[in-house]
Amino acid sequence: MTEWNHDDLFPLAEIKELMEKEEEGLQTVYEMVQDISHTDKPTEAEVSNWLNIGDSFVLMEDEETI
Repeated sequence: MTEWNHDDLFPLAEIKELMEKEEEGLQTVYEMVQDISHTDKPTEAEVSNWLNIGDSFVLMEDEETI
């Protein structure tokens, strides 16, 4: 299992603010986390973890195209 550096996670206050604005991309991540965690209200930390994982995949894809 991969250990995540919690210092690299998105700030929870920023996530909450973005979720309140219901920005499309973040709302999609929120809904995905709802499905994965089988809960209607995933915690901000769960959403933050998935955003961090998503960023990791984007970085890996960028490195492959260089």
